[in-house]
Amino acid sequence: MSAALPSTAVMLHRFGLGVQVAAASDGLRSNLSAARIARCGRIMIGAMAASLPSRSPANDETWQLDPEQAFPLAAALWPRLSRGSVTLKQIVAVNAALVLLADHGLAASTFAVRVAASVRSDPYAVVQTGLGTVAGVHHGAASGQVFRLFQRADQASPAEAIAELIEAGQRIPGVGHTIYRSIDPRYPVLMKRVASAFATTPGLDTVREVENLITDELPQPINVDFALGALIWLGDCKADAGQLFALARTVGWLAHATEELGERPVRFRPKGSYIAPRQPLPEDDDFGDTMTGPSS
Repeated sequence: MSAALPSTAVMLHRFGLGVQVAAASDGLRSNLSAARIARCGRIMIGAMAASLPSRSPANDETWQLDPEQAFPLAAALWPRLSRGSVTLKQIVAVNAALVLLADHGLAASTFAVRVAASVRSDPYAVVQTGLGTVAGVHHGAASGQVFRLFQRADQASPAEAIAELIEAGQRIPGVGHTIYRSIDPRYPVLMKRVASAFATTPGLDTVREVENLITDELPQPINVDFALGALIWLGDCKADAGQLFALARTVGWLAHATEELGERPVRFRPKGSYIAPRQPLPEDDDFGDTMTGPSS
């Protein structure tokens, strides 16, 4: 499956393909029992992991997956993401990211998932809905921007990298949160494991310098995207590797979908309010007669 995609395919496209292939192969996908949804989740997560390109042959033996390994998913994923040598501490950090990012209330993608579940979409369609929403730069793609911040800080200096964003009127990635006003509790938990995993990596100094500068100069707290961006940058991954956020969140999405099945169907139905355009339509418009009435 991975070989069918161009090398430029981003992770979310790969995940989406994995989910579609899994859906097409599952004749019981319309069974919406809780047990069946859990089974679909295991199928999808396996397909999403398999959609990632295999590690280069030269690095195949840097990490051998032990069947008794406590973190099998993280151990299977990380060698497909990192282009460097893989260590157990790195696997522990990846596992921490998967756990911490699995669910976080009614974020945009989770709300979209509950809307899809409310109309009784099958689990695969529900996850595709989440993948489409999480792709936004203000959601699951935020860690990729943190990755690029570290790149620039390493090329120039942390102060220059942050100053350039401020001067361009851009927000500092990995900073601020709509819920957390003082601290994102996920951030120190993941950052501690990232720092341990890459304690001897020179780039950790750059990450710490950026972290200290943000803490000293900016009023908003650092969030978990900063730690995830540090993980993928220090791990010598591609910038889109932070989209493993979506694989982690798949678990939470399906839990929300299962919960939504206990509610009445189609309970999310906002009403639209139609107003006249501010400017008159051109006389030669092709709209025909104006019609009013309820929307579908």
